[in-house]
Amino acid sequence: MHTLHENGCSYLVDSEQPLRVDAFLATQLGRSRAFIQAQISNHRVRVNGEQAVRASMRVQAGDEVFAEITEDTTIPGLKPVAGDLDVLFEDEYLLVINKPQGMVVHPAPGTLGSTLVHHLLHYLQNTPNFSELSATRPGIVHRLDRGTSGVILIAKSQQTHERLGKQFHDREVRKRYEAIVWGRTEDSGTISSMIGRSRQDPKKMTSSARGGKPALTAWKTQASTEHFSHIWLFPKTGRTHQLRVHLADLGHPIVGDPTYKRSDFFRKLPLMEPAAQDCVRNTVFPYLHAAALEFKHPMTGVEMAFQAPRPGLFSNFLRTIGL
Repeated sequence: MHTLHENGCSYLVDSEQPLRVDAFLATQLGRSRAFIQAQISNHRVRVNGEQAVRASMRVQAGDEVFAEITEDTTIPGLKPVAGDLDVLFEDEYLLVINKPQGMVVHPAPGTLGSTLVHHLLHYLQNTPNFSELSATRPGIVHRLDRGTSGVILIAKSQQTHERLGKQFHDREVRKRYEAIVWGRTEDSGTISSMIGRSRQDPKKMTSSARGGKPALTAWKTQASTEHFSHIWLFPKTGRTHQLRVHLADLGHPIVGDPTYKRSDFFRKLPLMEPAAQDCVRNTVFPYLHAAALEFKHPMTGVEMAFQAPRPGLFSNFLRTIGL
């Protein structure tokens, strides 16, 4: 069974036995495994929202495989573009960057201008081995949504990319986010659901999708007012839109999230202080920030931990609402 999307097609695995992802897609598309393997190397295949890092990766019943297949492995106009990168750490193997709100990570139809990838092509154009990475998403190990700021890892070689990708796949990377959400939350808790792509809106994820995958998020409230809460989030899995979906399921969607918003909260705006009303009305991106990331160095095995300061707009909103 498959579903067409704007930029590709997703396939639902129904085999009782685990299959190699390249073999599964080769059968679905009627193409050679070598062709599929080239697409995987160019980061055009995702399994349950996460990038497939190996052609030998196993998929099983209920898994969703998304393929953005193209005969051309490059995107026209993908050229180095100078840009300011907030580099938190750099060595010969990897980069750690604090991505600002509004920056798109990699080019796609409609976002062929100045993305993080364009800036990386400029920043790393003289770096050995960087040219061996994907022509369309060089160095990108994991994604942050356009509106999400914070820590993001960049690989400088294919070997580094594969090793970091495996840590994400094996859930060995520890992540901490912070968010400002609607309403007064409890002190702490966990949210568990089966997240999959919505059949009504392919750009949206939902906990009610058939064939969804397990998703688990722990959270802890830092401070609350009558209308808002500032919380820490600790995702134990890495599903697409996981934090946004889970907070909406909890009844506390992220302030500024256009996809998972609830109209009943906006009806309470007249009850708030004028400054808070202005902040909400002028919000451009969701108040979600990838605050910290911990992982093992892909070459040395040394534990590494990085934190990114929250954006000024995020801090300003916290001050405005008294948090």
